[in-house]
Amino acid sequence: MTVLLSQSVRGEIPRRRIIRLLTRAARFMNLPSNTEVSVRVVGARRMRTVNAARRQKDSVTDVLSFPQFQGRTVRGSIRAEAKAVPSVSIGDILVYLPLLERRARLFHRTPAQHVNAMIVHSLLHLLGYDHGSARARAQMETLTQRILDHTP
Repeated sequence: MTVLLSQSVRGEIPRRRIIRLLTRAARFMNLPSNTEVSVRVVGARRMRTVNAARRQKDSVTDVLSFPQFQGRTVRGSIRAEAKAVPSVSIGDILVYLPLLERRARLFHRTPAQHVNAMIVHSLLHLLGYDHGSARARAQMETLTQRILDHTP
């Protein structure tokens, strides 16, 4: 997997950790090697603007995911596309680090652990996973933890 990581804010971001995490998570999920994901670290203003435009929520949030593929067979679609083209984008992840790091306490995690968990969580959204029901939420949380356990 190729991770296209950029930032529109000043400051230190855990660039290597995010790239390594997504690369290992992609391997764990058996994604084709020519898949790519875009991760953009943004500020509060940009996050609020995008959240309002795309989700009709006029507030800042910690992470947003925008999948390239939709439906029940996302991974199958990604594999088919990956065979036909040199690289296939699976979607975009926007991250607002200050809020993400502050929310870590709510989940009894360190800031780094929470950033990792939410990056993996976002990748799962790009792969078609959702948490619209209690069962789907439990499945997503379990899979997130399995990936984190296998991606030191």
